[in-house]
Amino acid sequence: MADMLATTMANQVMIAREAMVLRPRRADRDGSTDLWPVFGLIVDDQDLTRTRQGRDLLAHLNGQSAVTLLDGTCVLSVLSEDGPVLGVTVSATTPLALSIGVVLPARSLRAELGMLADGPTIGITTLSRAQRLRGGVDTKTALSLIVLARSEPLPCLTSLAEAS
Repeated sequence: MADMLATTMANQVMIAREAMVLRPRRADRDGSTDLWPVFGLIVDDQDLTRTRQGRDLLAHLNGQSAVTLLDGTCVLSVLSEDGPVLGVTVSATTPLALSIGVVLPARSLRAELGMLADGPTIGITTLSRAQRLRGGVDTKTALSLIVLARSEPLPCLTSLAEAS
């Protein structure tokens, strides 16, 4: 946890309210199949209003109508094996300058730890936008409701997944 906090000390660190794994319906697959599955982190709209970068992300999400894949780094880390508690640090330069950390209590995601170990696409969205994802939407709509970042593999999650 110290590494993640040190990396984002001058930036925003928030707690994900929940997470979801997004997968396209078989009949709704499109040319962006290499993005799937998307591991979506849902943050509180109010948490984003506390810093300039958070407000920039919120403004981008609110004005977004197409897929946004951030150019930068997205690093997963295990903050605590009990639970587990995961950390996600996103640093990007384009199309949105962003550096945030998200802490995720991941007890409900134990079945997905193997997928997370492989370095999935991470999506970040807000509670208000996530409501539109529930019940299923087409892939174009789903991808316009989140900002995407490619994460790096995290092999230590494989052992946590096997221990579950």
